[in-house]
Amino acid sequence: GRLRRRPDRRLVVAASAEAPARPAAHCVATADGGFTVALTPAEPGDLVLRLRDDPEGRQLRLPLDREGRGTVSRAEHRLAEGRWDAYVTASTAARARRLVAHRVEQAALVGAVPTVGEDGVTSWIPYTTKEGNLTIRTWRRPAHAEVADITLDEESALVTATPHGPPAELALAVRQQEPDVLDFTIPLRVLPTGRVLLTIPYERALAAPHGRWNLLIRSTDGTLVPLGRIGGDTVDRRRTDLYPMVTRGESTLLLGYTGDNALVLTTAPVRTKDTPH
Repeated sequence: GRLRRRPDRRLVVAASAEAPARPAAHCVATADGGFTVALTPAEPGDLVLRLRDDPEGRQLRLPLDREGRGTVSRAEHRLAEGRWDAYVTASTAARARRLVAHRVEQAALVGAVPTVGEDGVTSWIPYTTKEGNLTIRTWRRPAHAEVADITLDEESALVTATPHGPPAELALAVRQQEPDVLDFTIPLRVLPTGRVLLTIPYERALAAPHGRWNLLIRSTDGTLVPLGRIGGDTVDRRRTDLYPMVTRGESTLLLGYTGDNALVLTTAPVRTKDTPH
C-alpha cells in the first residue's frame, strides 16, 4: 500500500504556550498639541514614555484610568527634543512592554504651527514607527525659524520663514568639513509681516565646495537659529516636501529636509552615465 506521512507531533504547539498579545493603543493628537492614549483592549496601567538613546535614561510615567485612558497635555508636561517611545505597564504585567500603535490620529495637527512659550519653541507629533509601535517625535529648542514657503526662480531660491527668537541679522549656509567649518552668507530681508526672506543665489551656492549645507539664521546677539519645518503632522518631510533640482552648468542644487525636518541645501556634480553611484 501507499505510505502515508504522519504529522510531526513535535511541531504542534499548544495555544496556551503562545506569547501573550502585545498591548496596543489608539492615540489621538489634541488641539493643544498634546495627545490622548486609550489601550485596546481597555485595562488599567501606566503609560511610560522613554527618550530614545538618552544617556540620562529620562522617562515620563502617567497613570491611566480604569479604562486604560490618559492624556499627555502640553501645559503639564515638558518633553526634551528627540523620540519618545511609548510603553505600558498593565495590571497583568509589571514589566513595561512596548506599545503597538493600533491607530494614530493626527488631524488636529494639520496646518499647526510650533508652540512658542517659556519652554522655547516646541512641537509634538505622535506617529507609528516602521515596526508598528507608538512613538512621539518632539522638538524643543530656545530658538527656531519655521519654513513657510520655498520658491525657485531663474537666479535664486527664495525661502520665507517665521523666526522665533532674537531679531534676525543674516543667514548662513554652514558645512562641516573636518577639520574646518565652511560657510557662506545668504542675503536676508525682514518682511513687514515679521517673517524673513532668504535669497540664495544659485551662482553663489554652486561656487562653494559641493556637499550638504545646513541653513541657519544668525541673530543680532550671535545666536544661530536652525531653519526647518517642525510644525504640522509630518514627522519626516524627506519624502513629502520635495522641490525641483536646479542644474547650472556641471552642477546641481537641491533644497530638502533631513530626517529631523531641518532644511538643507545640497550641491553636487551633474550625474552622467559614467558617474559612480
